[in-house]
Amino acid sequence: MANFLFYFIISIPLSIIGFIAYKLFEMERKKRERKAVKKNKLQKLAARTTRQKSQETQVKPVVKSEAQESTEDTKSE
Repeated sequence: MANFLFYFIISIPLSIIGFIAYKLFEMERKKRERKAVKKNKLQKLAARTTRQKSQETQVKPVVKSEAQESTEDTKSE
């Protein structure tokens, strides 16, 4: 009789509470995972747009021809 009472009064409610707690924990983990994925996508998008903007506004280095360099050398001497 004591085993029967223990099973119905303590064991079953504890297993139900444990199952509910597990499901809630799993739902929170999935929510955090989705938020992290969304944040990662936004960071990648922001990095891509800033990289594109920097490439558009980047100043190309001026390449001097050999003739210009030789005339500058003679001017400095």
